[in-house]
Amino acid sequence: MIVEPLEGRVLFAVSPVTPGHVTDVQAETLARVTAYENGLITGASALAGSDYVVEHIFNNNRDGFQALGLTSPTEAPVLVLRGTNDAKDVVADANRIGVGYNQFVDNWSGRKGVEAWLNSESQASSDDAGGSVDIVGHSLGGALAQWIAAAYTHLGHRIGRVVTFNSPGISAAYARRFNPTLSLGVTDYIADGDIVSMAGQAFIAGQYDLVDYNSENELAPSIESIFNWELTKHTTPMLTPAGGKVPADETIEASLPTSGNLNSKSFVYTDAEYSQMLQDLTTAVAKLPAPYRQEYRKLPTALRSRQQTEAIRPALFKLLFSNGI
Repeated sequence: MIVEPLEGRVLFAVSPVTPGHVTDVQAETLARVTAYENGLITGASALAGSDYVVEHIFNNNRDGFQALGLTSPTEAPVLVLRGTNDAKDVVADANRIGVGYNQFVDNWSGRKGVEAWLNSESQASSDDAGGSVDIVGHSLGGALAQWIAAAYTHLGHRIGRVVTFNSPGISAAYARRFNPTLSLGVTDYIADGDIVSMAGQAFIAGQYDLVDYNSENELAPSIESIFNWELTKHTTPMLTPAGGKVPADETIEASLPTSGNLNSKSFVYTDAEYSQMLQDLTTAVAKLPAPYRQEYRKLPTALRSRQQTEAIRPALFKLLFSNGI
């Protein structure tokens, strides 16, 4: 397929900076790069050009949950949730209640749980340093950020900013627990065509920014080509070259409320490149040998709406992440 250049669109600025809180650019580096770094220890510098340090490390070998609690003398604390990185995370991706639900439940309460850390940091932070904890994550980490934000504000506690990148949604019932009046705002950055963000019943109340760019991976009617295309959509940076290259043809559309089209059961990407991917996927599945054709046969239809994607998400995400997405 020859990809046509994107039509000219306005490149909107990222969300306005809230003094004393993580910026969107910092959030992306933390969520896409810092969260996946091995060997970080408490007291280590967490982000070049800032005074964030690692104050706490969450590392649950049983379910794969990993997160970093960062503090700063000048900024509000940040909870950084890691995305999919190993087989245990794939199990969390496929959880039938919602992406990451088992990791959230297993690591939420208790003396060493996330809730306890949020309580301690919220109490310790001065108003001058922003106070409420910011929460950031990419992919599975973005889903975990939403479970945590919903749970904490439901208990009547304040949080700072929530910023996610190519996150799926969570269960609609739990998303409704989120109290937006107790947050400084939620921003979800979503690459146009990323099927991970097609999953989940709903996003917590906030805004989303759809990021458009032509994938450098050429689409073709083969499973390998399509998965490579999706890998690019899911992992390419949007705001900063840290961890990769921001596409030269990228445009970011105006922010829209998650309560609208994004949370609709019928949500689907409407750009031509995504439509071409679905056509190529249909052709690719039809060409597969019988055993594999049976395994992949539901994909072309399922990826045409949020509701249909979520219905097969457990099997879909096992396929996706076992192929490197």
